[in-house]
Amino acid sequence: MSGNRPTSDGQSASSLPYDSAGNQLAGLFAWKLQARIAARFENGGIFASWTYTPDRPSDPHPAMNYIGRVEPSGHPSAIYSNETTLNWIGPFALGHRYLIGNAEVKPKPDSQIPFDVPAVLIDLATGFVSPLRELNAGLPPQLQPFVRGAVPGRVARISNSTTCLNVREQATTTSASLGCYRDGVLLFERGETTTVSGVTWVAVTPPGGKPGWASAEFLERRAD
Repeated sequence: MSGNRPTSDGQSASSLPYDSAGNQLAGLFAWKLQARIAARFENGGIFASWTYTPDRPSDPHPAMNYIGRVEPSGHPSAIYSNETTLNWIGPFALGHRYLIGNAEVKPKPDSQIPFDVPAVLIDLATGFVSPLRELNAGLPPQLQPFVRGAVPGRVARISNSTTCLNVREQATTTSASLGCYRDGVLLFERGETTTVSGVTWVAVTPPGGKPGWASAEFLERRAD
């Protein structure tokens, strides 16, 4: 995260990088790199993104976006760049190895869209950026999903709901609906199931963020 803060001599430092606690990251990156925290992991390390901006006309290095892992010691590791990774909001951490966000890729030769910015999975162990095209399901060709956040954990996918699946406040068909979600929507599992009148209900949190219950009959769940 970066913000406008005064320096010790009273001058503006709009590009100085800070984390969410207000700590300056100058010890990790020079100010011109515009470093930004993407996420933290348990041992104190961080995922970060930064942009190299040439500071003199003779600098042969082009402007370029980077993403990587910074260890608790402050040493950057697993650093990658495909030159077009976007840094609008994400990427977001999925465990210690993966990030999810949006990245620009070259459109197919026969594509009618001027640019392609799909949701992608970034593997910091290998450097591969893999488009998650299944998240485009149900969207018009000119629209693409935008990753606004990530919640690591077990999820269930709505399937065969005909029209949409109601997520209920309580584990009963007469309970108020928190929303009706179509096939393909992922529901975060909260680790609890119950059976009421022969219906197995799964405790879930839908995209709206309010916890509820969904019928297991219309959910694809991992076996383990």
